[in-house]
Amino acid sequence: MGMSESDSSSLGSMELEGEGAGGVYIDSDTGLESMSSAETPSKPCGLCMDGNASDLYRQEVTQLKCDKLDLLRQNVSCQKEIKRLREKGLQLQSDLASASKEILRLRELLKEYSTGRGNEGSPV
Repeated sequence: MGMSESDSSSLGSMELEGEGAGGVYIDSDTGLESMSSAETPSKPCGLCMDGNASDLYRQEVTQLKCDKLDLLRQNVSCQKEIKRLREKGLQLQSDLASASKEILRLRELLKEYSTGRGNEGSPV
């Protein structure tokens, strides 16, 4: 659009001030009061001449709001997925602990069985 960064930031502040005053823009300080007539710019800025600029900004703000809502939805979806995966991880940890206990129990039984048989001699 050919606007500098300061132009866009001042426009954003004008929109915010305008909304805060019930839709009426109240300019507290334009900085033009201290300029002499010789210093007055001969060409108005591009925003003043282009009535479509405000429409473009409204469209861009609307698009950004839609993008924000999409990101919020994705965030909620990701949070649910993270919660589900954490719960699954906890369940798997619990299952692993149970399996480890069972393995230890079976090893003890095997150890008892093999030592008991070794004392009795050969079954044949």
